[in-house]
Amino acid sequence: MEAEGTEGVERVYFLFEGGGRLVGAAACYVDAAGARAESVDDLVFGRLRSTVLAGALSLRPALVCGYPWSVGSGCVVEPNICEPRRREVIRALIAAIMREGFLLKRTVVFLGVTDEEGALMRLLRASGFYRARHEPVYLLDVEWPSFEGYWRDLPSRNIRKNIRHQMNKSRTQGVVISELTAPPGGERRLHEIVDRHFRRYGWPAFPYRASWFRSIKTNLESDVVITTATREDTVIAVTVALRKQGTRYVILACVDHDSGGSDLAYFNLSYCWPIDDCIRRGDLRYVVGPGQRLPRIRRGYRPVNCYIYCRPPGPLRRFGTGLWLRLLSAWLRRKTA
Repeated sequence: MEAEGTEGVERVYFLFEGGGRLVGAAACYVDAAGARAESVDDLVFGRLRSTVLAGALSLRPALVCGYPWSVGSGCVVEPNICEPRRREVIRALIAAIMREGFLLKRTVVFLGVTDEEGALMRLLRASGFYRARHEPVYLLDVEWPSFEGYWRDLPSRNIRKNIRHQMNKSRTQGVVISELTAPPGGERRLHEIVDRHFRRYGWPAFPYRASWFRSIKTNLESDVVITTATREDTVIAVTVALRKQGTRYVILACVDHDSGGSDLAYFNLSYCWPIDDCIRRGDLRYVVGPGQRLPRIRRGYRPVNCYIYCRPPGPLRRFGTGLWLRLLSAWLRRKTA
């Protein structure tokens, strides 16, 4: 799947083996200066990334564990080992990543770390990393026997009415939502929708080729769910979600407004259909990305805090980065309060 990228991004993998088998791993990449894809500087400095301040405190080049639109750090450990052994594995992975970063004089960054990764968070702080809050993601605990049960359990009559209205109107407009169960044949159209969506919201172009959709489905099979909204034989929206151990994570949710896509298609594709599908497949947790805080909370989701951990090379850069990250955390805390 990495071969589908439009830029030659350098990938670095760290493996921890014990007893002749893989126990833990960390998937990292090099965020090089001048790369066009969304960078750690974009995440940390936002609209200020072109200022003198951001230039002086730039985290690039960086060795990054995790990805800009992922949930979780990219550092994984075998789930069924005892807690002391888990800490040992995580500590060894952090040390190896830091050693690589030191040798190459790169900032070491962990993205998308959540409150559920408590052992990793404690070990990163103990290793001298600075932390900044980032936009929270939103989690729905799927605990109903049917979508109707979820709908009836929503506390607000207005929300229930809105959901029914969105579903019915989308249906009368001829929008059909379906999963691509085989490698898709219309990759160019899917790529066009995602790329237009990225550019519409001021993001860098989608960093993968059209063949990425076929590759991810071929390699991950049922662990990836690609869903489309179609009207009059034209795909107007697409979502991509990953499944792991009973949790579904949305990594892409894109609508082509220029071709008749609408917020109704988005809400049904991103909220209603996947909840129903999670119930059918037995997925117990459904995770969506940042933003749209109030609509999501009203629909039963709860926020999950996400953090960025950074350790630049050199004491002066570490001091400046630490100060900026504290200011960033304070601002995001007020924004999401």
